[in-house]
Order: sequence, then structure tokens, then C-alpha cells
Amino acid sequence: MPAGSNVEGDKASGPAFLMMSAKATKDARLGHAAFRTYAAMCCYRNNETGLSFPRSSTLARDVNKSVRAVQKDLQKLLDLGYIVDVGGNASGVRKFYIPLTIANQRTTPASNAIGLSATKDWMR
Repeated sequence: MPAGSNVEGDKASGPAFLMMSAKATKDARLGHAAFRTYAAMCCYRNNETGLSFPRSSTLARDVNKSVRAVQKDLQKLLDLGYIVDVGGNASGVRKFYIPLTIANQRTTPASNAIGLSATKDWMR
């Protein structure tokens, strides 16, 4: 787990807690599969930056799915605004911003380009 993430547990037991948008618990468009992937993404979310960048294979292991199924879930989360793709690094790992409030007035530079809303905590 990255430094600053919401993890107080150990690797064997997983995180002690996580932060996510409360809207996700009531959004029927997500479905159970994408919600589980979203929850796993939130386990890797850095509290200070809002960024999460676990590999698809790590998420697949965490939620007991195939990498392809996780990739489909990530696309759904992107389409619904639960995560924002902010690019990757030289090794091909994609970075995502995970807003805690969905559909806010302010937008991130990355979300401006793709038309998604994010929270003002990106601006800090």
C-alpha cells in the first residue's frame, strides 16, 4: 500500500478502513462487480493527493476477478465519474484520482479534458 493511504491493517488482513463516495453505495448503475473494484481502488487511495495507482493485476487479485474484468470495471467507473484517469508513468501503470464527492463544481485539469467533475480537494 502506498504511503499516506488509508491502511492501518497489515497486508494479510487488508485495510482497517477506507474512504469512498457515499453515493457509490446507492448508485444502481455501478452494479456489485464495479462497486467491489471501486472499494478495492479506494483501499489504495492516498489521503493527501487522492491518487490511487494499483496495477490491474493487484486489483484482480484483491477482488478475485480476471484482469480483463477489472479493466471493464475501471472503464465503467471512469464513465460514471467515480475515478478520473490522470495518466500513467514510464512503466505503464495508470494513475487515477478518486474524488470523495462526485459531481462538484470544480474540475481537475485531467477531468476538464474529458468533461468529468471532481472535488475541490484536488486543488490543494
